[in-house]
Amino acid sequence: MHVRWDGIAPFGVRIGPAMVDVFDKLGLFRIFSASWFVLLLVVLVIAIVCCTLDRTPRLWRQSQPGRVDQQRRGIGQLALVAQFADQGLGGGTHAALR
Repeated sequence: MHVRWDGIAPFGVRIGPAMVDVFDKLGLFRIFSASWFVLLLVVLVIAIVCCTLDRTPRLWRQSQPGRVDQQRRGIGQLALVAQFADQGLGGGTHAALR
């Protein structure tokens, strides 16, 4: 009633019991516990750790808050700013500020 589907048949390759044994020895049926997969996973983790350690000092410096040195304006400097802003306005601002 049902025909068994063979996924490799359209490619013209016949897989017999010998090929199944080879695939089993290569670990193609149990990918996540295969030695080659674990080796690739270890290499990937080492590469990520090395890249992270390489970039950490620069990222740490960028994440530190920068220090901004600002000059404190004293009362005398504010009066000079008010006089400078008043120039050309006819003296109305100067009178309002006093």
